[in-house]
Amino acid sequence: MDKVVCYTCVTGGYEVPPPPPAGSAADFLCFTDGPAPEGWTALPVPEELSGLDQVRRQRAVKICAHRYLPSDYLVSVWSDGNVAWLKDPAGLPPMCDFTVSPLYVRVHPARRCVYEEAEAVRRMGKEDPAVLARVLARYRDGGFPENAGLAETNILVRRHFDPSCRRFCDRWASEVMLWSKRDQLSFPYAARELGFVYGTMPWLYRGDGSSGWFGTLPHGRARRG
Repeated sequence: MDKVVCYTCVTGGYEVPPPPPAGSAADFLCFTDGPAPEGWTALPVPEELSGLDQVRRQRAVKICAHRYLPSDYLVSVWSDGNVAWLKDPAGLPPMCDFTVSPLYVRVHPARRCVYEEAEAVRRMGKEDPAVLARVLARYRDGGFPENAGLAETNILVRRHFDPSCRRFCDRWASEVMLWSKRDQLSFPYAARELGFVYGTMPWLYRGDGSSGWFGTLPHGRARRG
């Protein structure tokens, strides 16, 4: 069985990933410009990303596992820096059928499409409204439908060197670099444009109790420690 790596990226002291669960069979890597978080092995943020803003540096590492992870890892689990694992993430890849898709995500629990996501992003002030307007106009002009599904991309399970996964992630990253930095907006758009079929993980529950795989902490510097 391939060794599983769980990885994340935090820059600028924005947040500190919670410690991994005890006894995990995964390796835990954190790309960071700061000290290694407890239980994680620190790797430097790639120098080639230094010209990007802080958010897009993180997004590049998140999306392009095939570019930045050590080549001896064939299976990866990405988790955002605020994800607190309640179960061992090494248990997720064996539950994914990689003959169906090389990439698995969780269906968004609250919103159904990119247009609802864009409204939520606007309401929370997480993107320039002018950028959102340009992105949505492009999607509508291209015939992207409403209610076409939405992924929650805080956790990604991948065979990241799979050729179709690499093509998709390169296209997804291009959308984030050129348009909105909100990666959940462009994930379904990039998939549709390429005809890429991604898998979903209905068993990946958030919350406490025996069914919960993970919890989430509030994002941001103020939640450190």
